[in-house]
Amino acid sequence: MVTMTEESKLQREGFVFYKSFRDAIANLPKENQLNAFLFITEYGLNWKNPDLSKDPIAFAIFTMAKSQIDANYARYLNSLKWWRPKKEKNQTETKPKRKEKDKEKENVKVKVKVKDKKLKKFNEIINYSEEFEKFWKEYPKKKWKQNAREARENAIKWWNDPEKLIKKAWEYATEIRLKRIEEKYIKYAQWWLNEWRFDDDYYLWEQKQQPDLSVLY
Repeated sequence: MVTMTEESKLQREGFVFYKSFRDAIANLPKENQLNAFLFITEYGLNWKNPDLSKDPIAFAIFTMAKSQIDANYARYLNSLKWWRPKKEKNQTETKPKRKEKDKEKENVKVKVKVKDKKLKKFNEIINYSEEFEKFWKEYPKKKWKQNAREARENAIKWWNDPEKLIKKAWEYATEIRLKRIEEKYIKYAQWWLNEWRFDDDYYLWEQKQQPDLSVLY
């Protein structure tokens, strides 16, 4: 299996270039746009970190994109860990029944041990702030919470007000319920944040007062 250290020395054929990267680059002055694009693609394909002194403005855009590129690659490596080649039938048939049962017991113990270890590590890493919990309470799709937390932190690094994110999450949820949008069309929080959809205008109600959503279902 290729490790992160070994893979970092190799060139890659491609990587995911998000719309949010393009939008961030498009808002830069023209003299900085090319550098920002080259910084991101050089890191995404060749793992080369750019020189901050060359173009600080382009480097700021690269810093935003780098965390998402690293997260995608970490998920790719994690998927490789769970792949196992299928055993041939002849291998299991030729082994004595007694040894096969013993091996099954050992496998059960190993699986439980690994599962408990990963759950412990997962619980130690996650630490949700009170402000994030307020945002998560308002957001309409409760999936991939850890990814949403990372995306929210990135949005705040770009000087977005945390209270605004909470308010816009409520507005997005309100529009969904008013229009009765199906769940499969609702964005995951991480994509909603990464694409800066909190800058959108949402349909709330014709009246100025907040609607009573409990009557809609």
